[in-house]
Amino acid sequence: MLERLLALALVAAALAACERDTAGTAAAIEADVAAIEAVNARILGALNAGDWARLNELTHDEYVAIINGRPIAGRERLEASNQGFLEQWQDEEAWLPDETVVDGDLAFQRGSFTMTLTPRQSGGEPRALEGTYLHIYQRKAGRWELTRAMAETAGE
Repeated sequence: MLERLLALALVAAALAACERDTAGTAAAIEADVAAIEAVNARILGALNAGDWARLNELTHDEYVAIINGRPIAGRERLEASNQGFLEQWQDEEAWLPDETVVDGDLAFQRGSFTMTLTPRQSGGEPRALEGTYLHIYQRKAGRWELTRAMAETAGE
């Protein structure tokens, strides 16, 4: 009988440890997702403010984007693309995540986006767009960074 009680106590202790570990893991993942959302907020803040210099500062050196099937890679090309885009358009953009999955120092986020582009100089009509995206994040030196992005505009 004593052996049986001891075995039950050990099983209960193991289950309690698993529950604590799961709760700790869930809290860590929630913190990672919040940190990724903060990365997104900083990037969107620069985009929506038209601040291409700030956007370039926030963009990781290894960042690669594929926008509507067209790749943008390399620091010089990326910076020129950011500058050219934000000098041509006033961007009002929102990212609407459907899921964010964190696995160690890698994470991905899948979702949809909306954007309204208003020409800065031609005085043309605003253009409303929507589409889907997939972002890849890496934790580097303890900080989350957006390092890869794919976006596809609906209907284009």
